[in-house]
Amino acid sequence: MGASKERFIRRCGRPTGELQLANGELLLIYGVKHAFFFRDDRLVGVCVWTSPILLGPINWVLAPSRFDEVSWRLSNGITNYMTLKDVKAILKERLVPYGGSPDHWDRQYFRENGMRVELQFGICFPKEESPVAAILAKAE
Repeated sequence: MGASKERFIRRCGRPTGELQLANGELLLIYGVKHAFFFRDDRLVGVCVWTSPILLGPINWVLAPSRFDEVSWRLSNGITNYMTLKDVKAILKERLVPYGGSPDHWDRQYFRENGMRVELQFGICFPKEESPVAAILAKAE
């Protein structure tokens, strides 16, 4: 976090696309599964999906990216191959349902090292077996 946009592009290559967000942040999209957030020309967040960001025929025309096949692992051991049960075992009470409601078990977050990390889980029954479907980590 904190790298300039220019440094980031120099290291990672040209993005597949760019999107200017209403809140002033710039989103650099790499492949069909990765997005990087920049605020005031500094990297402030990353979002990774296990399936393509955009669905349908648009994915057929996007250039393949080395980012699309990357596995990820957070410093606390959470990976994109884990289930809700696995994540709960690591984070215990630090994992909080979005909005504080147990009804939102498919979207939860935790805080670590000045970051808010949101996890979206796929729908599976029993719900404890739901896989991590997306992660959004942003500086607070």
